Amino acid sequence: MKPIKIVYAIIIVVIFCMSGFLNFAVASDQSVYQIQQRLLELGYDPGPVDGVWGQKTKSALIEYQTTQKLSVTGEPDEPTRERLGVTEAPKPIKKQSGYTIRKGDSFRARGEFTCPKYCDGCISGGLRISAGTYVVLPQWRNFTCK
Repeated sequence: MKPIKIVYAIIIVVIFCMSGFLNFAVASDQSVYQIQQRLLELGYDPGPVDGVWGQKTKSALIEYQTTQKLSVTGEPDEPTRERLGVTEAPKPIKKQSGYTIRKGDSFRARGEFTCPKYCDGCISGGLRISAGTYVVLPQWRNFTCK
């Protein structure tokens, strides 16, 4: 690849990052942590109490909403948080837009994220997210689509 093409590629990536195209949804890790802790105390299995909104946390919340006869949304809505005794709401969600991740791509993500099904997994240091798995990341992480 010619040096000028590399410079253009870097400029494009910087513009995408600054314009919010790589900005996945944002959730408050503290409120997710509190929800996970409370679900665990009540006998539900939210997975690790780590402030990361993953599939196990969502499943535990759905089970809680069902047994408590709340609207089953799978989301920490106000009635659910109230019943759990968690006052802090997750920050507003900003949806991903305009960027396609391909095998071999490196990218940064924070907030709501689903590893694309065509990846063999999304890798970030010691964290491996299986293809098709939904998580909420409380802070920015660098990933590679394998």
